[in-house]
Amino acid sequence: MPRGPRLSGRLLRRQRPWPRAAALLAALVVPACGPDAVTVVGAPPAPPAGCAPLLAALPPRFGGLAPRQVSPAGVSARAWGSPAVVLRCGVGVPAAARTATAQYLTVDGLDWFEVDGPDAIGWTTPLRTPAVSLTVPRRYTDQTGVLGQATAVVLAHTAAAR
Repeated sequence: MPRGPRLSGRLLRRQRPWPRAAALLAALVVPACGPDAVTVVGAPPAPPAGCAPLLAALPPRFGGLAPRQVSPAGVSARAWGSPAVVLRCGVGVPAAARTATAQYLTVDGLDWFEVDGPDAIGWTTPLRTPAVSLTVPRRYTDQTGVLGQATAVVLAHTAAAR
């Protein structure tokens, strides 16, 4: 029987959405022109140092989801499926992730910070450099399975933040 990602017990309570973060999360993934294109907002226009190897190491299919084109071309992101699961590299870290009361979900040793949005859940790695964000539409009920698939690549291609 296949095993899923190992989760630690560090998640003590679910973060509640904050109006600004939820609005930002909703604006991060916008359908673009064409059947396969996804416009990505909030990702660096070109991969920052450390992002190019991470983006190149991502699987062509993610959790069985087909790859999607991202727009604008060259943006530091990848997308899969419809609605799109989007991974962005070199992102800013939510201010709430750096507070003493921040809660993390640890998947296979990687801490993910959760931001609830109306249509998707955003997961960010604020304790890694470069920081990575994974936006997963609520339609995909196995959030930790998606995180588990991204975790190995993120750990292999980022460093602990100072």
